[in-house]
Amino acid sequence: MNDQASFTLRGRNPDVLTCIANLSNDEVFTPPEFANRMLDTLAEAWAANNGGADLWADSTVKFLDPFTRSRISRRSARLAGMAPAGRGREPFRTQHRLWPPRRTQAHGTGTAVAFRLRKLSASNVAGIYKMILGPSPELTGRKKSVRVDFVRENGTESVRYELMDLRPLRMGKEEFEISLSSKSVPFEFSIVLSNPPKGDAAFTVKNDWAQRDPKAVKKSLDAFNLLRPSGDIKIFDLETEKYLVDARLSFPTETSQQVARRSFIDDVVTIADRFGVALKLPDKVTRDDYETIYILKQYMQNGRLELDNISVVVVKSEENRELLPQQLATGKGVFRFENVQPHSPLKLFGTDVNTGPVTVDGELEVNDLIATLQSFQEAEIGAGVKMSFKPLAPMRVSLPSGQINSNL
Repeated sequence: MNDQASFTLRGRNPDVLTCIANLSNDEVFTPPEFANRMLDTLAEAWAANNGGADLWADSTVKFLDPFTRSRISRRSARLAGMAPAGRGREPFRTQHRLWPPRRTQAHGTGTAVAFRLRKLSASNVAGIYKMILGPSPELTGRKKSVRVDFVRENGTESVRYELMDLRPLRMGKEEFEISLSSKSVPFEFSIVLSNPPKGDAAFTVKNDWAQRDPKAVKKSLDAFNLLRPSGDIKIFDLETEKYLVDARLSFPTETSQQVARRSFIDDVVTIADRFGVALKLPDKVTRDDYETIYILKQYMQNGRLELDNISVVVVKSEENRELLPQQLATGKGVFRFENVQPHSPLKLFGTDVNTGPVTVDGELEVNDLIATLQSFQEAEIGAGVKMSFKPLAPMRVSLPSGQINSNL
């Protein structure tokens, strides 16, 4: 599922670069605060070599264009008032484009940058400094163990995933992308945000339902449904015990296909709970699976089924030897059969579903009435007599509760 969602940060991480910097695990990420310190260091060095002159106030100064896509220094310089108003607020004007020499000890990933700040050699123009920035190739190898909460806008409902992996997928000067996934979770959720975040956010949900527990799939659908029409997603770093993201998302209304899919999963979960069966969603749902789901739903909802034929075995006794022929005299009537056991268990996704006894009642007609009554009259007390009935209308079916009477 690919779509657009309205996105609003809720104050915990007002600077997305600070948020990404918090992803640090065993290397040094460069948050915006550190980029500002770099610029301050550059200004101090300039002043020391130019009689205390203000670097940012000199409109004749040209800077090397940092080729990193993150633009940390560009943005930080804008905030420092590096470019005068009315000049497009573009602080860097390209003099030369230099590919970076080897990396020094300080390095980072994505919006973090590798940097080196030094004075040019004596053969170069005196007093000119250069800053070289470059992206690290280790971005996508990062992951953080996080807790994720999906919360309805009014806070009345929530779905929590205690352990997921957060990975930055790509970082650019205009947008960045992060993903949430886990081996135990039946989806991967990625969000593409503008840099800095504002307006709509593109999101992608990749479902992985094959051989998954339907209950896990239902949980994921319930989670995303809490973001309709709007809700909060909160990503909590389990290592630092800090929120990385606390944002408001607005998801579009479900399509008819999504509604039908969620209804299907709800039915399967209800069946699994009612009959105590462990189910796994197949790679492909067959026609037989849909028929089984329909039948089981009718059982649970006291619904009706169209049956071609009902066969029972009646044990002749002293109590029914006279009564039964009188009740069957017309060959038609409303009958109720309790403790009916299916000939074989129903199968759903290749797994047997044992329903137990079923109650069936409705209007029936005895097949071959004369022969049936004759067989009953000739039978000995205690003998079983097979009888066949044709339903005249859809039969009501139900799952009886409590003790079931095993006699007809």
